[in-house]
Parts: sequence; C-alpha cells; structure tokens
Amino acid sequence: MDIYSDKDSTTLNTIATIKDLPPFVKTAKLLDKSKLDDKFFAYQEKRAFPTYDPASTYTSFAYYCMSNDKLPKRVKENLVKSAMFFDILDDVRDFAKKYVSVSEGLTKKANEDSYALPEKMAYPISNDEQLNLASERFSENYAEYNLNDRVKIAEFIVKKSAEYNKQIQFPMIIKYAHLRDMTCDPLVAAVKIGELGIALPNSEMFAKKAFLQLGSSFVSARPTRKTIALMHGVLDKVAGMTKYAASLTDPTDILYNMSVKQASSVLERLNISGNDYDARQITALPKEVFASALGDDVVKELSVEGTEGQLDQQKIMEIIPTLPRDEQEILKQFIEQELAKGGNSSEEEMLIS
Repeated sequence: MDIYSDKDSTTLNTIATIKDLPPFVKTAKLLDKSKLDDKFFAYQEKRAFPTYDPASTYTSFAYYCMSNDKLPKRVKENLVKSAMFFDILDDVRDFAKKYVSVSEGLTKKANEDSYALPEKMAYPISNDEQLNLASERFSENYAEYNLNDRVKIAEFIVKKSAEYNKQIQFPMIIKYAHLRDMTCDPLVAAVKIGELGIALPNSEMFAKKAFLQLGSSFVSARPTRKTIALMHGVLDKVAGMTKYAASLTDPTDILYNMSVKQASSVLERLNISGNDYDARQITALPKEVFASALGDDVVKELSVEGTEGQLDQQKIMEIIPTLPRDEQEILKQFIEQELAKGGNSSEEEMLIS
C-alpha cells in the first residue's frame, strides 16, 4: 500500500499518529498518478511508492515501513536514494526509529495480553483450549518455577478464566493467584520449619540441621516481602537436597500463613509492660509522650532518621520491647494518660483507616 492506494487515508492517519508529519508533507499536493513517469516510483514495475518530491518520498518511506508485503530490496534502496536527493534522510530515519519503538511497544503489549510470562513467551492463553492446557500444566509443574513466576502465571490464568467465563478447577492456581494477599506470621513459620527438620530421619542430617537452624532464625524475624521470598527459595533448595522432598510441606504454605488483613491487626501489635496496643496507634502519639517517659535520647532512637522527632513505627516495634520492664511501665502510664485525654484516635478507628 502507498498513498495512492490508501483511498480513505487510514494508514496515512496512522503514520501521522506515530510521528507528526513534517510541514513539507502537510502543505504538499498529491500529483495525478497517471501523469507520472515510472522513474518517479521506488517500485517502478508496480508504479508504487512515489518519490517525485520530498513529501511523496517521506510518505512512501513511511508506507514502506508499515507494509506487510515482501518487497524487493531495491524498493528500499530507491527510497533512501530519493531521501538523500531531497535532503530528508534525517526525517525518514526519525520516522523509522519512532515506528520501531511504537511497534515494539505494541508487540510488548500484545505479548502481555497473550502470555503469562511475556519476557519468556511462556504460557500463551488466547483461547479456551490454551487456558485448559495452561491450567493443567501449571498445576502439575508449578514447582519448576520460582515464586515470582508462580504468582504471575496463576494470576494470568485467573484473569483469562474470568475473560472466558471459565471455572478454575485447580486449587494450586487459586493459592498462588492470591499469594499477594498473604503474609507471614514468623512464629507460626518458625514452628513449621522446625517441624520439617524433626520429621526427617537422621540419615538426612544436613537437611535436618538446616531446617532446625532456619526455624530458630525465624522466631525473632520481622519478615518483609523480600525476606519471605528469599526464605522461600532457601527452603526449596534445602528440600531439594533430601530424597524426602516430595513428602515435605510446601514452603509456600509454611511462609504465607496469614492474610494481610489479619496481619494488620496481629503482626502490628505492640506489647508494653503487659498491655497490648496497635503499633500504628502508638506511633501516632505526640513525641512528647515518649520524651517525658524515656528522655530525648530515646526519642531520637525511635525517630525517622533526618527528622525532628517523627516517630518510626518499625523502630518502635523493635526497640520498645527491649526496654527494661520499669521503663516500659513508665511509658505505659504516660501512654494511658494520653489516650485517656483523647489525644489519639480510638483503636477501632485506627484499624479501619
């Protein structure tokens, strides 16, 4: 297709969308094709891709870039020669670069819509049959993929199942598709990791000790998304070193053992001298409460680095429980006094926010 065969200018409009047409193209007039000599066409045998002036050369080059037809090499060579003759080589090169960029973006978007792992062109789902195959394949082979890819594949299958109005039949897909909604209670995880070690026979002493040590290290952990994923990889690796791997509990079930909603009310609890508080509620208290109870130096330790006493919830949850019991008792009294004055939102309001 060229400007003469593009009767309704659909492709020309697309060309202008990819890159704004140069002024010399916008102001040019299209000559009568029947009055042009063959030499004014880049594809002379077909009398296609006119090159009689800068504007026709530019648009012909753009149509050439977008053509799906297998064209002779000389067509491009003639277009380049014409662009050099009219001194618009930089203009056509700029369009070509922009076209490639846009095409790659469209290809990437198409791959993202068609593949669970577009960067690997893996798990294509464009119809019911591919959806069924992907579901079965993932449920049987999920352990072959790292945790991140498991989640991506499962989420993609769920998305496509909704598009095709299909019921999900494999629990494994549901589990990994909703893993972003889960987090880790480290104490529960520590016990379960230790149980893996206890369950192994003495003949698997390396893995047995590894699980027990990992469980111990997790007792006092405050896991983040990153550390949970890293621990998942370690557990997978250790399990792979024993012939009993198939009988071991899936590390995913061990580590992702609590919903994020539960965690917001359980993992963010702070016990101060026997009283249980929402850590967010305590962090929102005026810094003067902590200064009166513990002194300015401790307030600095509890504050976000580089700020004037802006309390850091993570530091509060790490430092407060390590304080001597008498200091915790003093802090508890100041906190209760502040809460009694209505100096903070109620716990119910904090949990809703």
